[in-house]
Amino acid sequence: MASDDYKWFKFKFIWIDVLEKLSKSEADRLLEAMYAYVNDEPLPDLIGRESIPWILIKPDLEEDRQRIKKHKKSIERYGEAKVVRRSCEYARWRKKVFERDEYTCQLCGEKGGKLNAHHKVRFVDCPEKRLDVDNGITLCEDCHKYVHHFKLVLE
Repeated sequence: MASDDYKWFKFKFIWIDVLEKLSKSEADRLLEAMYAYVNDEPLPDLIGRESIPWILIKPDLEEDRQRIKKHKKSIERYGEAKVVRRSCEYARWRKKVFERDEYTCQLCGEKGGKLNAHHKVRFVDCPEKRLDVDNGITLCEDCHKYVHHFKLVLE
């Protein structure tokens, strides 16, 4: 399992205490079981469900499990793009783009008004650049429509 697979877990102090007392292989098995549990996958047979570490950690995992289920349902219902666009990270990205460009349309120079944070490299084409401030540019609503209508590529 890749290390970023564990990004969902909130390591609480009790978890760290538990993990410190385990051997590397026991800790790896426990992490594998934690990942499976919060993602609603079958638990591996390797973990003793009666083991002290599992008993201590399982209640805290339930919160993460519910959060992940809710996130997956949102993606199924609205699609990944809408979920990303409604996220706090996306709102922060837009604000950073606007601040960098001093709330001014970078095509016509209009300051303020109804602004859009436009992706230079299309949102759907490059997921890894969706929240990259350098991939954003501030456009007024009219210029944004113009850019999309004529499929202009902005540098």
